[in-house]
Formats: sequence, C-alpha cells, structure tokens
Amino acid sequence: MQESGHYSIAGFFFQLLASADDALKLYFTNTDPNELSAIFTLEKLGQDGIISYPNNHRLRMIQYKYSSTGKHLEPTDLRDILIAFRRSTLAAKVQPADIDCYLTTNRPLSEATKKWFDGNSAKKMTGHQFRDLLHDGIEAKTKKTLPFTKFHTVFDCLKYDRRDLNAAKSEIESVANSHGMKEHELAIGINNLIGLLTGIASSTTRDLNRQQLIEALVGRTDPLSLTCDRSAEIQKKAVLSFKKMQGAAETTLHRGIVSEIAKAAALHPFIVVKGEGGCGKTVTVCDSAIENLGTRGVPPGFVLIVKAYQLNQTSVQDAVRRWRNQNENPDQLAWDETMKRLEKANSQRPVLTLYIDGVDERHGRQGLPTKARNFLCELIFAATESSRNGMPTFSVVLSCRSESELSGLGGGGFPFSEKPFPFSVSEFTNGDLSRLASELKSCPRAGRRIRDHLATRQTRRGVAPSTEKPVHLDRIDIIRHPVFWRCFTLLSVPEQHSFLDGTAESRDAIALSYVRWFFQKVTDRIGDLPLNAAQVAMKESAKRFLAGNPSREADLNDDWLVPCDAVKCPPTHQMPIFDEAVSAGLIEHESGGNNRKWRWNRPWLCEYFARENING
Repeated sequence: MQESGHYSIAGFFFQLLASADDALKLYFTNTDPNELSAIFTLEKLGQDGIISYPNNHRLRMIQYKYSSTGKHLEPTDLRDILIAFRRSTLAAKVQPADIDCYLTTNRPLSEATKKWFDGNSAKKMTGHQFRDLLHDGIEAKTKKTLPFTKFHTVFDCLKYDRRDLNAAKSEIESVANSHGMKEHELAIGINNLIGLLTGIASSTTRDLNRQQLIEALVGRTDPLSLTCDRSAEIQKKAVLSFKKMQGAAETTLHRGIVSEIAKAAALHPFIVVKGEGGCGKTVTVCDSAIENLGTRGVPPGFVLIVKAYQLNQTSVQDAVRRWRNQNENPDQLAWDETMKRLEKANSQRPVLTLYIDGVDERHGRQGLPTKARNFLCELIFAATESSRNGMPTFSVVLSCRSESELSGLGGGGFPFSEKPFPFSVSEFTNGDLSRLASELKSCPRAGRRIRDHLATRQTRRGVAPSTEKPVHLDRIDIIRHPVFWRCFTLLSVPEQHSFLDGTAESRDAIALSYVRWFFQKVTDRIGDLPLNAAQVAMKESAKRFLAGNPSREADLNDDWLVPCDAVKCPPTHQMPIFDEAVSAGLIEHESGGNNRKWRWNRPWLCEYFARENING
C-alpha cells in the first residue's frame, strides 16, 4: 500500500488525538474549571496547534508529523519544519524569545538528524556549528534562502516530542482514569473528542475550551476528577457533616488513637473500634477519617463514613457519584464496579476505607436492618478476601460497644473467618485531662486546680503543697467522660469552681447540661416525640430505682417497658429511646439473644432524672 492514502487517514487521526492529549494536559494542570490560564487553538498561523498565554504573551506552536511506516525524520524534513515555524513566527509578530516550537511526531530521528539534537543541543551549539548542519548537503543557491542567523533562533526554541498513537491515547486515558472512567466509557469519550476537534478545526474561531473538552471526554458538564482538591473537599465536608449530625462533642484534644486507627486502615482489611457508649467512638472514627483525607497521595485514597443502620448496596456508589459531581449512578447496585472506578483513579491499596459507625446502636428487639446487616457482612468478607495476596483493596472500620456485638451479624456466632484488628476508646486518661485543662481558656485557674490534683495523685512521695484549692475526689472521675468534660466547659467560672469543690448543686448543673444534650441527640436521631415521650419515660424508670439501690441490675420489662406504659409513652418509641440511652452510655445493656438485664451506669444521674422535671 502506498504511504499516501494510509498516511492521510492515520496522520489525521494522530493529529486529532495528539491535539486532544495536549489540550487535556494544558487545561487540567489547573483543576479550577472557572480559571482559563491558556487557550488552545487549532489550525492557526500555519501550524496544527497554537497555545497562547494571555497573561505573559507567550506562544507555543505545535506541528504534528506522523508516519505509518516508521519513516525516519531526515535533515531535509527538519529544514522544512524550521521554515514553517519561522514563517509562523513572523506572522505572529512575537519575539522569538517568547515562542516555543514543538515538533510532536512518531517518527524517530535519523543518524544525521540526531546530530542536530544529541550533544549539540540548542544551548550548546554555536552559530557556526548550526550553520554547518543547516547547510550540509544543499546547493549554494538554497543556502541563501536559509540564513543560519535567522533560523538559529527558531531552532533554539524547538523541542522534539516523540509520541505515537498509543502514547497519546495512554495520556488521555490517565485523565479519564482520574475521573474513574471504565474502558467502554473511554472509547466513547475518545470518539467524542475526535468529533469535537474535527468540528472545531472547520469552525471560525477554532478555539478549544476546557468545558467542551472535558464534557466530550467524560460525557457531562463540570465533572470532577476523583483526585482533585474539590473532590477531596466533598469527602471532608461529608465527614464533618456526619460528625455534626451525630451530635459528636468537639474537643481540642487530638487523641493518639486517632492516628493509630488511620494508619491501621491502610494496612488491615477489618478493624473494630470499641468502647462504652458516649466515650467518644464517633468523634474518634470521624477524626481518623479526616486524618486519612489529610494524607493525600498516601493510601487509603478515599474515605467514606456512614451510620451502620443506613448502610445499603448503593452507599458506595452514591458517595462516589457525589465525589465525581454527577447526578446519576451508572453502576446501579454493583458497588464492586464503583470500586474499580476508584482503583483507576488511585491504584495504591487500599483505595477506600469505609468507616461504619454504631454497628450495635439499633440492637435489642430490632437489630440492624436486614439489608444493612447483609451488605455489611458482604463488605467485610470482600475486604478480608482482597487482602489474602497482599494489601487489601479496601478496608472496613466498624465502631461498636464491644466485639461481642459483631456475633449477631451473621445470624449467630462470629461470622467472619478473620478476627478484626481491635482498638479501644476509653475515657480520658490523666494525660488527656491535663492537656485539656491547660487549654481551658474560660477559667485558667480551674484548669490549674485540675492539673495540680492530677500531679499530686501521680507522684508517689507527694509534691509541695499547691497554692490552689484541692479538688473533690469524685469530680475528676466524672469529667473523664468526654461528654461530661464538654458539659463542664459550658459552666460559668463560679460553677466550675463549685463543681470541683464537690457541691451537689454544681453536679446538678452538669447533669442538666448532659440530659439536654441527650434529649437533643434523641430528637436528632429519632425525631420529635409526642408528649415529651423520652423525658417522661426516663423519669418514670429512674423513679423506680430510688426506692432501692440505683446501681442494681434492672429488668427490661419491669424497669423499662412497664414504667413507659404507666406514663403512656407510645409503644413504638419505647425501645428506640432505650437504644439511644444505651448508645449514649447512660445505661448499660449487652445486646444479643434474649438478654433483658440492664443497669444505670451512673446512679447520681438516675437520681437526677427521678427528681427533676426536664423538658429537653
């Protein structure tokens, strides 16, 4: 076959594909779609492509040269290329120092042409050396048409860009991968790009803008690359929103366990974070997720956090849809297909960590919804299986009160072949409290009292008498709990000192702040309940304990359901309120089986509920 016919088709295709490649690289060095830093124009000034930079008046001129037979680039070809570039330079009326000339071709350099580039680069080559190469083997009259001083400045800014069709396609594919596009979507995108460029090349303006380009490739307006900052910000906002929705108390304390969990999520497929209700598990998993997002470029590449009872087969797809800024979910129920999109965008394992909070929160008579439980098991099995040959494809981090809560997921017994990597979240340590006290800006003196108390208890031989007033012994134990510490910080300065002194009134002030937090949590999670259902239920149940020992073991029917019925708390709300009390750590109840026994965690709170009228 003659070179001509084959060349004309393949060369045209190469020119379009390489143009698309160059335009994508140009426009996607900046991920802000509203900022156009340069303009790519087709077929201008006698060149195949022109890139202009309005901010600094620079120009990049591009020639695309293709050979379907692998023909070498000879000095004769190079002279013709330089002539064309010089002609365009003169037409552009731009100083040679402000122009870059790119020769993009699949043609290798011949041995004679290599002398122009190898060891004699433009920066090293003298004018006379260039003249000898430019005029070598040509007639005297032709030499006159090629004044070396004029063409040396053109050659000085010439760059040889060796690229074939596969390389151009591969670079386009890398942009598509960052958007999580699959192979068949990429094929459609490339066809759309070729159609777009063909149309623009025959138009009047011939300018190719960023929006047209990405819409042709990805198939929608304003899509987000999964690896761009805007997409990462969507993930971060989702975690912060989740944290706020769960009523997770903020502290300035960065607990060491947060970083440990974040690091473990990059190494282990299955992690459990356990701890008493209200001890800060939700804050811990949220902060761990944010820490993962803060280490861009280090696995896991993506983070999703969801409440266990809200988990479903489209949780992953819907999240990735938002990260990509698209309306539809192209993968339907196939979450594993969405995982492949994430793997394309970031091949380092694990590509995703799913933080699933409160596996045990809807326990007792209800348990997790069947769909949530089944999908959770499916995720854990898939994560552990993916790690058998090395690093996991993705990891799952669960939070619950105890590891025994997981036994019910598979319908009895521990349902997983591998044990989870465990972490325990507990109340604040002496070190935690000391650091928090040092940051107590509202009342520095109260902070000093707490630190002095802790220092005295930690020293075997005692310390020099403190100038600060001693702290009542049981008050430190109360504020070790993250929620009670937050309640303490909300007290006035006199109330804080009164609380540390051990007065009953100040402890009631802490209790009032706590129960308001609890009832707000109930409202946020369950909704507005009629007739103050949560308040009257908790009060009536607590009153039963005052007649005996508030720390005794209680019966679910006699000490909860019967009191709820007595005050006409709607039956549909009785167990959800109980579940929230367990979740908050207000009462203790081991779920599973027919366990009907429970107890108040803090008898003094039981007494407060029994004697006070609290309306939220």
